Amino acid sequence: MFNFFKSNNIQQKTDKIVNQARRFNTLLWADINNTDKNELKKIYKDYEAICRKFPRYRKGDGVFYIDVHKYRLILTYSWLKEISVKSKELDCFDMDGGDTVASQLLKRRFKNIKWLRMRGELRKKWPLKDKSVDLIVSTEVLEHISDFPKGFNDKFEGSGLRFVLKESNRILKPGGTFFISTPNANSALVIAKTALAIEPDNYRPHIREYTSKELIDVLRLAGFKVEKFKTYHCCSWGDKKDYTPVFEFLLNAHFPVEDRGDTIFIVAKKVSSV
Repeated sequence: MFNFFKSNNIQQKTDKIVNQARRFNTLLWADINNTDKNELKKIYKDYEAICRKFPRYRKGDGVFYIDVHKYRLILTYSWLKEISVKSKELDCFDMDGGDTVASQLLKRRFKNIKWLRMRGELRKKWPLKDKSVDLIVSTEVLEHISDFPKGFNDKFEGSGLRFVLKESNRILKPGGTFFISTPNANSALVIAKTALAIEPDNYRPHIREYTSKELIDVLRLAGFKVEKFKTYHCCSWGDKKDYTPVFEFLLNAHFPVEDRGDTIFIVAKKVSSV
């Protein structure tokens, strides 16, 4: 009799953890249905038209849709819309350089934003005046920034990232906004890939992927205050991969389950000069 109640109690605890794990996983699939249906149709139409201009996004005679980018761009649009509605006109520096699907789509969607772009090395002083822009947009850029080369036996220390954040602070007006999206090094996806004994990066060519805590800390040191951040499942949105087993493991081991989406979205404000 005692063993029956013991096993029944264990099963109830297991069921509770599984249900919690499913809920945490589902919460990270952000609801794009909050975006107006007509707006979504226009975004999809613009996205298709822009993709046709980029050979790497084509497959045969049709457009090769990459769901990770489509979903991420819809979220980017939603976050930037929330920022831009507060102003009639904004001067914005786009770190992406302009020659990407993301840059082209944002340019089409936000007519009240004056997009400032530069080509070349972000680790050299930017050709922009101090306190000259209202907004900086960095979509999937920070993970590509390497350190300044030192020579033999280099190690990653974040010097390139710190320089980019320093320049961002310099060109932003007081109270200016910094929008960032970048892969999450602490995601359920990374944990799953590690458990499968494959490379634990969201995308191997990246120089360095960061956790949300790392970014919040380095932004604070660079004179920014994070006002909003959230992580989402973007990289596997198309096939809706189920990370419930990952969350079961985290819950059973009493590890944190928050902020496990594969992409980090951040809005930070410039609060001091550095």
